[in-house]
Amino acid sequence: MKRLKLSVLPMLFAFSSLLTACNQDSKDIILDGISIGDQATEVKLKAISADNKTSTGVHLSGGITDLDNNYAITDIGFVISSGNNQPDTSDLIYSFGKASMTFTFDSTIIDLSPNTVYYARTYVLTSKGAGYGNVLAFQTSESPADVIVINEGNFSSGDGSFSTYNSLTNEVSLSVFAAANGFPVAGTVQNARVFNGNIYATTNDADKLEVFDQETFVSKAYINSGLNSPFDFAAIGDKGYVTNWGTLNYDTYAWENSFIAVVDLKTNTISNTINLEEQPQHILAVGNSFYVANVSGNTISVYSANDDSKQADISVSAGPDNMVLDKGGNIWVMCTSGNLVQIDPSSNSVIKTISNVQNSGYNEKLTIDAKGENIYYLASSGWPDYNTNIYSISIDVTEVSKDPVISGTNYYGIGVSPGGMIYVSDANAFQGNGTVYTYDLKGNQIETFAAGRGPNGFIFR
Repeated sequence: MKRLKLSVLPMLFAFSSLLTACNQDSKDIILDGISIGDQATEVKLKAISADNKTSTGVHLSGGITDLDNNYAITDIGFVISSGNNQPDTSDLIYSFGKASMTFTFDSTIIDLSPNTVYYARTYVLTSKGAGYGNVLAFQTSESPADVIVINEGNFSSGDGSFSTYNSLTNEVSLSVFAAANGFPVAGTVQNARVFNGNIYATTNDADKLEVFDQETFVSKAYINSGLNSPFDFAAIGDKGYVTNWGTLNYDTYAWENSFIAVVDLKTNTISNTINLEEQPQHILAVGNSFYVANVSGNTISVYSANDDSKQADISVSAGPDNMVLDKGGNIWVMCTSGNLVQIDPSSNSVIKTISNVQNSGYNEKLTIDAKGENIYYLASSGWPDYNTNIYSISIDVTEVSKDPVISGTNYYGIGVSPGGMIYVSDANAFQGNGTVYTYDLKGNQIETFAAGRGPNGFIFR
């Protein structure tokens, strides 16, 4: 008998069990006379049922409604198989243990294979043999695309888009937003963030905040007034912050009249504006505070989500840009000056600064793995060669490695999937559409797939 052990089985089962005295509802189907060996018994089971089927999981329910004093139940639970249409205790087992009373039980089973037929039934194990309930056949759904590619588009064209990639089937769908809505994004997508099941995309040319469903890509709302070169978005509760560069002074090439637009997420309207003295870049929500990187200066400004008041200015290296959170809840900031700064948000103080970081010097691309332990970032030589490297650094070290994990040209975006794959986008010098490469954590290339123009980031779901 293969009893479920998470450490050894190739499939993982997450569960929530409900053990309650059984109330024999007249609507329940009761299976009489469960046989153990060749002997009919008085052991009775509820018919197994399934609901909440997904591409990788199912919720199973069952129960025992009568016992038999001649057959002490030493184990009871579910057996499941994708190959055996009469699953037994030689297949995968989810055990609820010994049964000395009637009760109902349920389990949510995960990590099944998409678009696959499975067979499940309740088993009863006694010292005299095993008995089984009815067989239930169910099929998992097809696997949805698990990677969303953010395609920035060409600035002068406003042809940003969103595409998807299914890492199980390698299927690519270009322009999924346009396909879902019948109209394109019609903007240059700077960033896109997920919050409460929605994607909030900041675009310029045209300046707007586009709000659409994370799963269906159907547009829910958009804000196209009160913004001026919006760049990034973060949210807490019913409040969102959008950083805005403002207006470019073509004499000094500095951004002026920068501000933060405060968004009421219940009405998708701008409720407040916070004027800034410096150009903001990325923004990060931590606890009940927003952390804004002032890329034209050397501070991270902290604002309260309660009343939009500034709580602190944290002095860091010049050009604070992209930010991520590590497993300890600390903030990491990549600065355009070639420094990586770790901040403790509980005290709003700098923990450490790592110098001599090879980066891009502008529009820094930074991400962290699902465990929050290793940071990945992109370094570019810039014009005219645009040689690019992907580096990795552990949050525990104080020096960076000079050896890149991945090397290439025209890399423009980076992401690390929850499964531990590195996704790197190639903008192909914006000469047509881009390309995405996937690598394992050692830098071995795995797959290549097409993207839209200027792919600059990824959303994993």
